Amino acid sequence: MENKFLSALFFMKGMVISMAKPRKLTEEMVQRIREMYSKRQFAMSDLSKEFDVSTSVISNAIHKRYVPKP
Repeated sequence: MENKFLSALFFMKGMVISMAKPRKLTEEMVQRIREMYSKRQFAMSDLSKEFDVSTSVISNAIHKRYVPKP
């Protein structure tokens, strides 16, 4: 509840903020994530920071539960 209040407060003052970054992965990004993870180059937490998404999105991409939307 507090986050909605803060968002509204900043919006009214002309300072638009975002509480979450809705970032979509492209098919190429998903393929790269799978490649990097399969070669044991990066951990899921490292990939989530690299691609600026949550670790659950990375996990879904790796385990083929993430389907990029066109």
